[in-house]
Amino acid sequence: MTRGPTWRWGVPLALALGAGTLGLVLGRGGSGPEGQPWTVRRVSLERDVTATGTVQPWRQVEVAAKVDGRLAEVPVEVGQRVEEGQVLARLEAADLTARRDAARAEAEGARLRHEDVRGLRQAGLASRAELDLARTTAEAAAARLAYGDRVLADAVIRSPLAGVVVRRHREAGESVTTLGSPMPIVTVADRSRLKVVAQVQEMDIAGLVPGLAATVHAEAWEGEVFPGRVWRVGERVEMRSEKTGDPREISDVKVLDVEVELDHPDGRLPLRLTVDVRIQVLRAEAVLAVPRGALRGQAVLAHRDGTWREVPVRTGVSDRSYWEVLDGLQEGDRVLVESP
Repeated sequence: MTRGPTWRWGVPLALALGAGTLGLVLGRGGSGPEGQPWTVRRVSLERDVTATGTVQPWRQVEVAAKVDGRLAEVPVEVGQRVEEGQVLARLEAADLTARRDAARAEAEGARLRHEDVRGLRQAGLASRAELDLARTTAEAAAARLAYGDRVLADAVIRSPLAGVVVRRHREAGESVTTLGSPMPIVTVADRSRLKVVAQVQEMDIAGLVPGLAATVHAEAWEGEVFPGRVWRVGERVEMRSEKTGDPREISDVKVLDVEVELDHPDGRLPLRLTVDVRIQVLRAEAVLAVPRGALRGQAVLAHRDGTWREVPVRTGVSDRSYWEVLDGLQEGDRVLVESP
């Protein structure tokens, strides 16, 4: 797999230097400025960043119980497709049902008592305070019944989304609690949309923005390209440890997480698969350009009136080989490129 971001040159500098130049180096032996003459022309600029990432679902939920209890059943298996609202697990509910039934009886008795006191109040046989007490008692009993119904409903754990069960954490007979760290029962992932989370080294993050075209490559599908687009660029650089060529050595590198959404996920790429990602940061066709070695600050040495003169230029975008020239030169001008 590819290790770390790399650049791709738009047009090989060596070919550019070999075509249309004078094929000599000036300045040796004290004869003038050093460099190789190069004819200003239009080229295509292209800059890519590559990184390693993993395939992840667009949405994934670790489903846990909302109430404490013992699992009665977990009627789903890893790889099974489930619909939103489908039952994933059930808790043993005998005690919960008994408590709910007791709350229902209490609520019904309190309601009847409230009605009786209200009738007595209308007949002048009960005080206002007695009516208020009967009313608040009935309301409190109704609230306890509603809570009991809710707890009993929560004993049935349902899927919050349509997707695939990718992990089963618990088995029937195990206890779960809502205290402390979450205790997931199953994990459900939506595979209808997939993304790749790639780690781009900090030296290559310039120009990364949402919407850039990207391609994903997997070793198992050699030669096949999975297209996508940058969906999110991280906000913070993180330190990650990577293995070097020596398995005994670990190298710490600073990386930025970049998420690439796959255009047409067809279900072949398994979750957590390691892949290579290539992001097209720059592509500019037929722009006036000079080699990077021609720039001397914000100027170039151009051939004017039979001699080499310093000419100010205004530059635009660049790739690994060239700088775009926005102003100061014309196509066909000759400039000196410093020898490496």
